[in-house]
Amino acid sequence: MVHTESVEIERKYDMPDGVPVPDFTGIEGVAEARAADPVTLVAVYLDTADHALADRRMILRRREGGHDAGWHVKLPADGGEGRTELGWPLAEGDDDDGAIPGPVLDQVAVHVRGRELTPLARLETVRTTVTLHDDGGRAVAEFADDRVTGSDVRGGTVRAWHEWEVELLPDAPAKRKQRTALLDRIERHVLDAGARPSDSASKLARALGADALGRQAPAGPALPDPATLTKESPASDVARAILARGVRDLVAADPHVRADEPDSVHRMRVAVRRLRSALRTHQDVIDPAATAPLRAELTALGVVLGDARDMEVLRDRVVWSVVEHDADTVPDHVGDALHDVLDERYRRARERVIRALSSARYVALLDDLDRLVADPPLTHDASAPAGPALHAALRRDAERVGRRAAVAQEAPGEAARVEALHEVRKAAKRLRYAAEEVSGRTAPILGRKTMRLAAAAEEVHDELGEHRDGLAMQRVLRDEARRLAARGEGSFALGVLHEAERLRTESALWRAQRAIERLLATPVPGA
Repeated sequence: MVHTESVEIERKYDMPDGVPVPDFTGIEGVAEARAADPVTLVAVYLDTADHALADRRMILRRREGGHDAGWHVKLPADGGEGRTELGWPLAEGDDDDGAIPGPVLDQVAVHVRGRELTPLARLETVRTTVTLHDDGGRAVAEFADDRVTGSDVRGGTVRAWHEWEVELLPDAPAKRKQRTALLDRIERHVLDAGARPSDSASKLARALGADALGRQAPAGPALPDPATLTKESPASDVARAILARGVRDLVAADPHVRADEPDSVHRMRVAVRRLRSALRTHQDVIDPAATAPLRAELTALGVVLGDARDMEVLRDRVVWSVVEHDADTVPDHVGDALHDVLDERYRRARERVIRALSSARYVALLDDLDRLVADPPLTHDASAPAGPALHAALRRDAERVGRRAAVAQEAPGEAARVEALHEVRKAAKRLRYAAEEVSGRTAPILGRKTMRLAAAAEEVHDELGEHRDGLAMQRVLRDEARRLAARGEGSFALGVLHEAERLRTESALWRAQRAIERLLATPVPGA
């Protein structure tokens, strides 16, 4: 079920009855205004009993009438300008008593968390639009004259009102400053005609008798603004800001994983890792005994995501590995067969991911994370300035890398060395995440030296990851060669691929060793 995606940038206005639609052709940037015949739009909005979507400033609706009849999900847009709107056309036989289509439900499942979605409001709008075109004939904005009757389905109240909307269209100016200027010019025209800025942020809010959709005051202390955090801020504020960012990233990745979008499993896996790392890094601030069950649940989810991500990486690796060789040496059918094997493994692993995301265990994890961010179990050091605690945490994480690198250096055999290097990689990853969060990703608290430390740790993490992926690819090739040998078939091409992987893996290990040396030589801020 294919969906559309757009960013809705609009302004709303209230007005008394009897005010005529203004003539827009005198506005700079508007050369022509084309009016359309009125249409009737009937929309049913759905939410949980406790307004899980409205609390997050999200909207789920099914609408009939107009050019974009269908299911719509609206959510705050990245960057703070407007809202992202996702749309799916109505299927044949889809009526307003029917089930919500799976792809639509996938977009809100992480917020709904198994609760029932029922009608919240019903809006009937008689809309007359005027499309505004620039001197190049491009449609840059749409003015809508809306006469609305809104029914609060649960409260039983019916409200009617008259409003105007001005929404930018895809051919509006590309730069934000120019878009804002165009809206400002149109707004002056609209206000001169007798309108005033709307007191309500959305039709749904107005139908419910509210000014806006949004969460009520959260439990626990207010969440700190990351932009205001410094080394003098309470350590608990920094920890909460980092955890809140991690939870947002996890929740944001969820619908993309359900839709099987490229790289989505990787993004969710990274979010899980960052959260787990943050809980360990800030254990002097947030009680580690209280968060141990959360860390265990994040680890379990990470394992499921990791299985799928590993197969995804190897499947893609086959493609470019085969392309490196001529068709006489490695025929296309060899690569196709390998790709099919790994794609099937990825499919099975992804099924396990979807089962995990549909489980009560996952819902409980999300709820527990929300509670943790809202009101974490703090230690007696939580009110101390963040700077010394962050420096100490980075120093511990860096020392851990050094200890594990020494173990890898003295490993008694190949298998032991591989596992020891994996431990080095995990330690470098933890150091990287901790340094990134406080050098700009969540808040720019510790500055450039910490950024350099994060970059050095990332290099170790990446090179050891390449080494580990190469070893995994070699195992796949050996397994496939044995399978072919058992059937009496030759495996020369697989041997060629295996040797290429072996050389790549050795090169990655050499680069990783140099990267470890550079990381261990990188100063830790505050040390």
